[in-house]
Amino acid sequence: MILNPDKIITGDGKTVLENYAVRIEGDRIAQIAPLDALCRMFPEEAVETYKGCSLLPGLCDMHTH
Repeated sequence: MILNPDKIITGDGKTVLENYAVRIEGDRIAQIAPLDALCRMFPEEAVETYKGCSLLPGLCDMHTH
């Protein structure tokens, strides 16, 4: 499956990727690359588009009340 958000925030405090997507293999991130490149490499993969959304891989929000 390929996840296509508007932005991917890498978590280094300065990098935001636009026009990139994430390919999921099983329960893991397999690749992060430009959407068109992933679609060419994996034409059989389903693409889920998330307009207006940002993806933060690996973020765990442990804040609770």
